[in-house]
Amino acid sequence: MPGVLEPLRTWARNGRVARYAALLAVCVCSAGFMTDFSETPDLGLKAGDVATHDVAAPLAYTFRDHAATTERQAIAQAQVNPVFEADITAIKRIENRITQAFDMARRRHSAGSDPGQAPPDGAILADFAAALDLAVDPVDLQAFANAGYSPIAEEITLEILGVAMRRNVVADHADLPSPARPITVRNVLGGEEVDETVVDDFAQIRTPEGARQAVTLYVLERFPGTRHPELVKAAAAVSRAAVRPNFRFDPVLTAQRHAEAREAVPPVDVQVRRGTRIVRAGDVVGKSQAQMLDALASVYHAGGGLMFGSWFAYVVMLVGTALGFSRATIRKFSQRDVDLYAMGGVLVATLGVSRVLSATASFYSMPGLDASALALLAPVAAGAMVIRVLVNSESSLIWSIVASLCCAALADQTALTAVYYLLTALVAAAGVGQARERLAVVRAGLQAGLLGAGAVILMTLVRSQTPGSDAVPNLTSLLTLVSIAFTAGFLNAALALLAIPAFEVFGFTTDYKLLELSNLNHPLLRQLMLRAPGTYHHSVIVGSLSEAACEAIGANALLARVACYFHDIGKGLKPQYFVENQRDSTNRHDRLSPEHSAQLIIGHVREGGALAEQYKLPKPISDQIYMHHGTGIIQYFYAKAKEQAGPDDIIDEAAFRYPGPKPDSREAGVIMLADKVEAACRTIKDPSEARIRAMIQQIVNSVMVDGQLEQCPLTLKELYQIADTFTSVLLGIYHHRIEYPSTAAISSGKGRFVPATKQGSITLEIMNPLTNYPPVQPAPGGANQPPGATPATGPDVVDYESADQLPGSAVRDPTSPGGTGS
Repeated sequence: MPGVLEPLRTWARNGRVARYAALLAVCVCSAGFMTDFSETPDLGLKAGDVATHDVAAPLAYTFRDHAATTERQAIAQAQVNPVFEADITAIKRIENRITQAFDMARRRHSAGSDPGQAPPDGAILADFAAALDLAVDPVDLQAFANAGYSPIAEEITLEILGVAMRRNVVADHADLPSPARPITVRNVLGGEEVDETVVDDFAQIRTPEGARQAVTLYVLERFPGTRHPELVKAAAAVSRAAVRPNFRFDPVLTAQRHAEAREAVPPVDVQVRRGTRIVRAGDVVGKSQAQMLDALASVYHAGGGLMFGSWFAYVVMLVGTALGFSRATIRKFSQRDVDLYAMGGVLVATLGVSRVLSATASFYSMPGLDASALALLAPVAAGAMVIRVLVNSESSLIWSIVASLCCAALADQTALTAVYYLLTALVAAAGVGQARERLAVVRAGLQAGLLGAGAVILMTLVRSQTPGSDAVPNLTSLLTLVSIAFTAGFLNAALALLAIPAFEVFGFTTDYKLLELSNLNHPLLRQLMLRAPGTYHHSVIVGSLSEAACEAIGANALLARVACYFHDIGKGLKPQYFVENQRDSTNRHDRLSPEHSAQLIIGHVREGGALAEQYKLPKPISDQIYMHHGTGIIQYFYAKAKEQAGPDDIIDEAAFRYPGPKPDSREAGVIMLADKVEAACRTIKDPSEARIRAMIQQIVNSVMVDGQLEQCPLTLKELYQIADTFTSVLLGIYHHRIEYPSTAAISSGKGRFVPATKQGSITLEIMNPLTNYPPVQPAPGGANQPPGATPATGPDVVDYESADQLPGSAVRDPTSPGGTGS
């Protein structure tokens, strides 16, 4: 049985298998949250039915609102003017008939001068009346006969007729639209349209009776004292009889134009967003609601398994494409398993909260808002901030794109919602990018809220121009959406502030955690300061070197500096075995074998790791404790062991090497180089720029030759940048200072030193209880004596021949190795 299970254990320990299993779990969970497994809505309700439960749209769809379309068509039809036809040839025909009648009568009347051919007057009058074809009293026509059908009589008749027919004459005012509204008038000549005009003043349109009254008024005004009253009366009678309607309503053309106006109206397609409440329980289903349900029934196909499979394929393609692209083209995209797991977990959590919001929207709605309004609260920006703090900006960018597309698909499946999520996420992630305090998360949330509010306004304006949407957005609804988006920024900030410490508990190291660890009052650092002050000072210098170098190459400078503070904490347990902490002439390694000494030196790495575990230091910090020496060899004791070995003795080199591992990050490589460079440069007697640079180059070359940077992603260009930065920082540390005359004897270690005396100066003339050398006595003369004073001599003058003999300095054995360095 153990043999059977062994392949399974090996399979489970395989890192690639674990990654694929995690990816599968993320995709399954994401698709599960994106799939709506709620009960299939009752889509069989008809107009007039009473809904037994709420019905919400399980997906976004579009349906044709026939009632709204008909309403818009009616509006468009009402805007079409009724069409009337004005026959401008009617008066021409009447005028021609009158002219022809008068011309005929005159010719025949003129023929009356020949007695043999003269027709009787009654026959001429009868033919004249027949030619006019008007219902005129023969008595009135007799006046024309008495005047001999003169041209004057013809002119008066045509003049009065023009007054009668000057305006359009309609058979009945009832044919005109009521209430009064503009009408379209087609002027027709000989059956062909001449032009069209719009008439909105019905006073210009008369009935036949009105035209006849106009004739009567005109005669009274035009011929008040005429010499031919009978002739004028006859002309007026003919004109009144000749009045005919020349203006009529055209129902065929009007109906045609109505139909064209209705056809020009596009159908109203209403966009129903996912989660929209169609009908509530207990409500009577209206016609519009019935149409929405019928349209939903035509596009909705129940089947959670098929929907889940579709969303699963969607998430797999989206996540797989994003990961493949990032690994191939984005160098700073984190490929550490723990970071990928964190991104997957945050994605699943974000979709889970979005699903809760979607479910909440099904039971809660606000007037004028659809259920998707709560989707603005989806914590995509919070996830982006968390990934930016835990990993880096490149990883946060890719995560934001994936999360925005997934949450938008869950919310309402629109591109505008995805853009909203992406914009707020990127702004929030940028806001916490270079921050060094948790308050920056709140500021980033405020920025995301402001941008989200602006994005909502633009989204609403864009949607208002979409067919099927209201032309003008409701102001109250818009302000509500803006408030929700702005509030979402603060909620995202609060959620991120809660999530970041939770990830820190699980071992993630954030900048905020690093800043807390950089406090020099940390128990480990205080212990190191008290027990191993030399190591503590060395750690601070190495931290400055590493921080500057990481800033130069774009690595995590804060992590490097804090890691340097703790990289040698193991030396605090046995500080006397390290040269930087030895303050007396005794070197404890003189009594030990090289192998034993090497193990003591190597032990500070293991002991430092144990202290880091005891004090629960983050893994990136404890990793640097093990990596800052890599698998390097302790050259001093290895050489000493070879020197003491006999001809037949075999020296095991592995006993003198650190256990490793080798640096596997840019920060670890920088810390290793800084640690060695700082210790080596302390041995330079005259630290000039050339000597410091040469020492740094030697250290870097030796580390590379030893293979310590094999697993480190540092490039050759970055190594040159690191060397230049080390040189600059060390020159600032070992800079030259002006030598003061009063301290020249101490700084050189030679000559005679006499403390300066001056009136009112204070000197220490008592025995120092902490040392065993006599107090320095002021001399009557010295370097600062007044001119002409005698130089001090005698037993009170202390002569320091060597810098090693300065007060408080231990006299070291020049033959002692003095330890091993750092």
